[in-house]
Amino acid sequence: MAGFGSSQLSRQSISRRSSGPWRLRLLAVFMAILAVAAIVSVFVSERARATWGWLADLSDPEIRLGTERTLFGPEIRLPFAVEDRNAVALTYRVDNDPQEIPIASPEVVHLTKGLDAGPHAVTIVAVDAALLSNRAELRVPVEIDQSRPTVTLKTDPIVWTKQGQLAHLRFVSSEEVETAADAPYSIIREPDGGYLLLRPVPIDEATGMKTDQYELYDRAGNVGVLTQRIQIKPVALRDGTVTLTDALLAKCGVSTFAEQETLREQNYAQITQICSVRSTPESFSARYQRPSIGEWTSLYGERRLYNKTSWHRHLAMDIAHLAGAEIVASGDGTVAYADVLGIYGNCIIIDHGWRIYSLYAHLASLEVAKGDTVKAGQRIASMGDTGLAGGVHLHYSILVANVYVSPDQFLQKMAELAAEKTQPAAENP
Repeated sequence: MAGFGSSQLSRQSISRRSSGPWRLRLLAVFMAILAVAAIVSVFVSERARATWGWLADLSDPEIRLGTERTLFGPEIRLPFAVEDRNAVALTYRVDNDPQEIPIASPEVVHLTKGLDAGPHAVTIVAVDAALLSNRAELRVPVEIDQSRPTVTLKTDPIVWTKQGQLAHLRFVSSEEVETAADAPYSIIREPDGGYLLLRPVPIDEATGMKTDQYELYDRAGNVGVLTQRIQIKPVALRDGTVTLTDALLAKCGVSTFAEQETLREQNYAQITQICSVRSTPESFSARYQRPSIGEWTSLYGERRLYNKTSWHRHLAMDIAHLAGAEIVASGDGTVAYADVLGIYGNCIIIDHGWRIYSLYAHLASLEVAKGDTVKAGQRIASMGDTGLAGGVHLHYSILVANVYVSPDQFLQKMAELAAEKTQPAAENP
């Protein structure tokens, strides 16, 4: 018996010794697999992560609203952004209605009807494609106002003006209003609560009697329409010819007439973009002045035939004087541009607010920088002949609502408006 027991114990000891290395080998293989998986997880492509990441995604989508606006008219647009590593299904609910409506436009809730005036809530819902369908909700309080502003004309029912000039009228509104960002007119809120509307007339606008309709929007987006009759008279403009020599072309960095034409169009587009910004200073000043002493030479609106090839309007007035003559800001404002601008050479553009801009070109020097605040009469540059200029002069433009108007008539109009402010208000009969 003793011998049998000793033999059995010996076999058990041998079995334990032989299983030890096998377990170690299994553990080593398992650790190697983990190491390979870790390396693969670091270098795996984004596409693979997007494909398989849903298995381990436990984080909810993040919803961020893209507007601070809470007051709306009959149409509601709520832009928002969603961040999540997986695809996301988007819906929304209105008030306490449990029905979730799919969002058709990418990351914009767009409601066009169905809500009564008053307070409401729109809840944006995002559910990702993870294994656990992670979910996030953002509740947005909104106020619906469907009443249109009442706008009433205060000035004569007919405005008389000419091509290339600036007309104006006054009106009152039951609510605070503004124009669309790209409207071809501008409005200014006056201290008495009324409004001054500036209506630029393009130089090539058709003449005759017509009816203007000005759309004016309240804070909710409701529109009130102001109707005004306007009589536009023609202006007599002269034509001229200009020859651009190689030396002149070289001054603005081009070598051929065709290159100059391309540069001209690019410059026009850049000016339009710069003057598209709408700023609203604290108060409106009609105090404007000539930017330089000297003689008005080339007139606003005249047509020029360049190199017997292309016609262009001269959308400015030129003031000729001695080289280095002082150039001052026509009115209070902020410098929107101060740099070289193609055919215009050294150029300054000043934002006077309410979509009124003045442009000064062919300057010898720039004495202000973009972003500087300037006052009417403050020195900003000196007269020169940079760019496509055949002699020393100032090229002076005025834009209102991105429409070029006669600088001379603009200054007269501003003087007229300034004089009105100094007169006592007439009593209603």
